[in-house]
Amino acid sequence: IRPFPTSLIQPLQARIAPAGTITTSPDGKTANWDDVDGDKATLKVSKGRLDASMFTTDQTPATGLILTQLDLTDPMFKGTSVVVTGGRAPLDGGNNSVDIGYINATGQNLGRVQVNGDLGRIDAGMPDPVAKTPKAISSLNVFSMGMQDGETLPDGVAQISELVGKVGPVKVRGSVQGVLFNVTGGDFGSIDSLTITGSLIGTDDAGSGRFSTSGKIGAINIKGSIFGGTGQQSGSIEAGGAIKSLKVGSIFGGRSDSPSTDGTGVVRTQQNLGPVTVLGSIHGGTQQD
Repeated sequence: IRPFPTSLIQPLQARIAPAGTITTSPDGKTANWDDVDGDKATLKVSKGRLDASMFTTDQTPATGLILTQLDLTDPMFKGTSVVVTGGRAPLDGGNNSVDIGYINATGQNLGRVQVNGDLGRIDAGMPDPVAKTPKAISSLNVFSMGMQDGETLPDGVAQISELVGKVGPVKVRGSVQGVLFNVTGGDFGSIDSLTITGSLIGTDDAGSGRFSTSGKIGAINIKGSIFGGTGQQSGSIEAGGAIKSLKVGSIFGGRSDSPSTDGTGVVRTQQNLGPVTVLGSIHGGTQQD
């Protein structure tokens, strides 16, 4: 029997009637709205000025809004931190979290990014072959990634995050499902460290549940398991540079009725791999590798 944590997926509330607006503070550093779950959502930036045109929302939930996209591509947001929080409303309730589909900071380096909810995709970074260049993201701290199965993303936008340059520590307090987190930039396309308290879960899509870097990755700590899916390279971690260390619960290879794909439920590096600790088991699947 191969365990699979499908119970971690939390369905969104039914979408029935338009509701909700985005409001910004006079200095443009804070935005507020009512989240679909009833929470009072707050988004803060340290640089630049927010206005309602930068927010794309789903206007059809029964109550509140779903933030499908935040546009931070304007140069005034270079180096900004982004913090998203949610608080239960006295009457409407909520779950103290706010989900975001897509943070689009293409061409801009960001500071600290914190989302107290699920994040579907994030793009950031500037191609610059200088060792001391600012990181694409100085740190990323989210509750989960991809656990809304793409439902919070704009139409036609896939769960594929593209980061150019260095990425600081990445911390996911829940699980990562179906997301491709791709870091490029030669030797500078690196991740300082990767911590997932839940599991890394691949799906039917190629490259789903995958972290890929052109450079190195620091210490990797996955307290749950790595689950390969049926898609090629699903449920995988691959570094073009070295990996400092790996600690994981268990690793499960992918299974398919038509086993023709490779690289499911794997960790690979093109250079050195430090100490490896597997607390549970390694289970092969029907796929290659």
